[in-house]
Amino acid sequence: MSETLYAAILGAIAGGAIGICGTYYATRSAQSTAIETIRLTEFNKGAATFRAAFVDVIFLMQQNIKTGDKIPTHITADFLISHEKAKILFEPFLPSADLNGLKKAWDNYRNYDDNYLDTIEEFKGNNTQFKHMSQYCLYQIHNLLKFADQGENDI
Repeated sequence: MSETLYAAILGAIAGGAIGICGTYYATRSAQSTAIETIRLTEFNKGAATFRAAFVDVIFLMQQNIKTGDKIPTHITADFLISHEKAKILFEPFLPSADLNGLKKAWDNYRNYDDNYLDTIEEFKGNNTQFKHMSQYCLYQIHNLLKFADQGENDI
């Protein structure tokens, strides 16, 4: 009888220890999952705001690619301050490993006109060049907005 009692006590102690450990690890895992879900939700909110800041310029550049009747820098000049604000507000949501890439993409967008002029022999200021410059600007915007796509479907 005493062996059965000892076995029951030992079984209860072992079962309790296993139960406590299991509960501890399950709780830690649930907390980790909840924190990651919150992080991704906040990233996606910040990313949506960042992307929304560029909608007007993307639309105007797409129109200018068709017509070429506007100087692209005249289009972007009115939006650069709001774009930089959106970038500054979005930066805290990015992993630190992506900040240098965002800075480089931002510099390429911010200086797209100079970068474009470096790719052509002569700037003639005609509709064809304005169309190409608008395409180049859109390319830089899309490279910048890639940073806002990372968390989109991860939840």
